Amino acid sequence: KRPGQGAMGKRSPLVARVASLLHAISPPGALVVTVVFWVLIWDPKNGVVPEDWLLHGVNTLVLLVDTLVNSQSVRLGNFAYLQLLAIAYTAWTGIVHTFLRLPPQKCGLCEDEPSTPGCQPDGSCRFIYAVVNWAKPSETLQTLIILIVIVAPVCFLLFAGLSNLTIGRPRPSNEVTGCCARVSASFSLDTIVGDSWIDNWALGSFIKHPFVYLIVRLVLFVVWLGIFFWHIASAFDNGYWFYYLTNWSSAIQLCYLGVALWTTIRAQRLLHTRPRVMSPDSDLAAQTESA
Repeated sequence: KRPGQGAMGKRSPLVARVASLLHAISPPGALVVTVVFWVLIWDPKNGVVPEDWLLHGVNTLVLLVDTLVNSQSVRLGNFAYLQLLAIAYTAWTGIVHTFLRLPPQKCGLCEDEPSTPGCQPDGSCRFIYAVVNWAKPSETLQTLIILIVIVAPVCFLLFAGLSNLTIGRPRPSNEVTGCCARVSASFSLDTIVGDSWIDNWALGSFIKHPFVYLIVRLVLFVVWLGIFFWHIASAFDNGYWFYYLTNWSSAIQLCYLGVALWTTIRAQRLLHTRPRVMSPDSDLAAQTESA
């Protein structure tokens, strides 16, 4: 029996495991994006525009609501998937700096401090972020290490703790034994195994009516879908869309909310067609009445 499987050796379906993977990445990733933007990137001289609070505020709020209402728990081992994303983006910024020629963009830092490495004579810049500027490799590497080693773990623990402490949330199976098996199971995306995944995805942590829970998930998805495509329409043609961590996080968030919605729909369909299991007490009462 593989780690993370139940007594019958069943696993939750692929769509539920994909949703669990995205659930382990998207909420803490969005919080990292929000914190980094307001602490390291936002310049008070530029004021606050809708793009700022929609992509670095509403993003986290939407996923906070999702975390409060859903019934998905998070294993600490799932943090590895968030770290893989962080490492992938770090490598991407290095590839962009080394092999790709970024289109010039207006940069307040280069206008104020034209001698900054990476700044062009016309005051434009060719780096993604001022804090991720590989023309200053030591400072950039130091910043990225702090984000990966400190900021990302703290954000993950905040969301994982909130997720796992929600009242009424089902717990992962404890049937795995042995040290190595437990470590392996901690990375599993089967937070609930066997047919229990149906209840886990069909019902919320405190919203027990399936239709109401489905509407909440649908609203969260539609809200973010609108914000995502509004941002695509307004900023996609500047040549930088695929370079920003904000946009990576935004796309992952849309995928998570969409896959989670579909998983909930599928689970609720199975919930309605699944035979009702009678408890021994209710079965005895039924026999007594018939007698």
